[in-house]
Amino acid sequence: MIGYLRGTIQQRRESSLVLECNGVGYEILIPKSMQHQLSDDVDSVLLHTHQYVRPESQNLYGFLTVAERDMFRILINISSIGPSIALNILSELQISDLVACVKLEDAKPLQKVPRLGKATAAKLLIELSSKIDYVAEVAQSGTTGGTATGSYLDDAREALIVMGFSNRDARSAVVAVHDQAETAEHAIQLALGILGSTGT
Repeated sequence: MIGYLRGTIQQRRESSLVLECNGVGYEILIPKSMQHQLSDDVDSVLLHTHQYVRPESQNLYGFLTVAERDMFRILINISSIGPSIALNILSELQISDLVACVKLEDAKPLQKVPRLGKATAAKLLIELSSKIDYVAEVAQSGTTGGTATGSYLDDAREALIVMGFSNRDARSAVVAVHDQAETAEHAIQLALGILGSTGT
């Protein structure tokens, strides 16, 4: 199995690129979000890869970090989630977002992923819940901006419930601010601003 490839980018597409390594061009499927992370003047890159082999096809999937590749492997081992949907998930959500979805039991961000659907998003949330410790560990190991946000967001939700807000309102408010908050206290402050503005 090919663990990583370092080479020169020869072609770019929205969800793939051709990487030349020692005179060989490898077509590698990537999350769409990667194109935003690779500036136009970047021509050399190291991609952590997963080789997906089936009788009818062989595909290489590439990621900028080991954490993203490991998350991809977690996703494709879940029933109903194939490589293309796993790529869509990683194109739309950071690993920290997935941790937050599981910790807060909120499938709405997942429902926005193309081809995932409401029922599959709910099923994915349940299946990831049994792997949440590993998923959080993967998030901590990466350099994608993902951190173990789920734990302090969960603390913030519980604090809001103690203040008298319903679990539903507290969870919705915390989900809304999870990409801005850096600590539980910050999440609570931001969430209170939302809950106050909605008249809760």
